[in-house]
Amino acid sequence: METMDVDGFVGWLNSHFPISFNKELLEDKSFEEAVALVLDRIKEAYSLKESAENQEALAPLEQYVIINAVDTHWQEHLTEMEDCGRVLACEAMVKKILWLNTREKRLPISRN
Repeated sequence: METMDVDGFVGWLNSHFPISFNKELLEDKSFEEAVALVLDRIKEAYSLKESAENQEALAPLEQYVIINAVDTHWQEHLTEMEDCGRVLACEAMVKKILWLNTREKRLPISRN
């Protein structure tokens, strides 16, 4: 796989999925082949986990995990948007201050 941090990607895979992946598996593979291989290994691991668990308990757990992940990412997005708003407000304030300062310099002001 070209132009990709393979070591970082493999580390991320192994920390998030129980698939014991190594970078040698990705050598001489196109991006599409690598994605297919990774997805197959993840699906295989999930099927193994699914066969060992109580099916009735697994569905609510899956729903909780997905909803929790979406909620967490949504909260992070909202926080980032608030931060953007603060930055824009600060930029507007700086521009106003600069404008007022240049305006004062243009006006003849008598200083006693």
